[in-house]
Amino acid sequence: GHTLGSLFAQRRNLFNPSFYRLLGDILRNPTFPEQEFELLREAILASSEKRLTDPTSLASNTAQQMMDRYDEDDPRYVSSLAEDIDLLKNVKVDEVKGVYQSMMQAGHGELTVVGDFDPDLVTESVARLLNGWGSDTKYARIPRKAFDSPEDRVKKINTPDKAQATYFAAVTLPMKDTHPDYPALMLGVNILGGGSLSSRLADRVRQDEGLSYGVSASLQASPVDDRTSFYAYAITNPDKIDRVHEVIQEEISKLLKDGITKEELAMKKEAALQQRELRRSTDASLAQTLATYAFTDRTMQYAVDFEDKVRQLSVEDVNAAMRKHLDPEQLIIVMAGDFGEE
Repeated sequence: GHTLGSLFAQRRNLFNPSFYRLLGDILRNPTFPEQEFELLREAILASSEKRLTDPTSLASNTAQQMMDRYDEDDPRYVSSLAEDIDLLKNVKVDEVKGVYQSMMQAGHGELTVVGDFDPDLVTESVARLLNGWGSDTKYARIPRKAFDSPEDRVKKINTPDKAQATYFAAVTLPMKDTHPDYPALMLGVNILGGGSLSSRLADRVRQDEGLSYGVSASLQASPVDDRTSFYAYAITNPDKIDRVHEVIQEEISKLLKDGITKEELAMKKEAALQQRELRRSTDASLAQTLATYAFTDRTMQYAVDFEDKVRQLSVEDVNAAMRKHLDPEQLIIVMAGDFGEE
């Protein structure tokens, strides 16, 4: 696969040749000390073992397993939380060294830098520290696909003695973020559950019925694979989980049947555009966006064109996209909490 790494450096370091020499030595000649390896293992294990009984972790992991059903020997296989712990307990530092030495390289990647710096100095310094760093393993991107939902779409996980329960609804759709319907679908899902205080789900589930501490819906689209994920999420009391499920299903069905309003469209359209502009105002977020654009051979014109499409969306566009791509009967449902003897 392709890994996007991030490095935050103080401005003075970007002008210091010693910084690049040190960075190059760390990247190309890591020592992997046994003592530090064990400390890191213990810290991750402690966190992982807490997740074994955490409703949100269990619901999220189970939903992901149901969405991405790859074979166990596939690098895209979604392991269970218990499997993660077993793997972590058994991994050896020599295995980590072997993977690093055989896989890590600088033959394929992108560099994005945002801030006050000398472009020539940075690019020349980075090129020098990465020059000749390769391996016999050739780069190949590992694609991901959208699976149809399994026949057994609903799972309840009992987590005794937990005060809160978690609800997940999810499905994968066969579309990239360049699909003609994606801008309309994104805005429709925003109207359904974008923002914790102002959306169809927030108004009904949290404000009107007081069923949830937090509820939302979102899309995660790939720029390279035909795979977009829809999620609906809520935190509630365990004894209210069934009602939360009913209400979320009702609100999705109502939106698909009756459609959105002009007022909702105008409000969410403006909010979505403002949010995108805000993300570009921070260096870290902009650097991440530029890295993704470099990987997908895009320029900032993509952002301009996408936002123009959002501005031009009509009520009919959003309603049509939602009805075409979102089916409540295909949603994977996972609920985790203290449900007694169920």
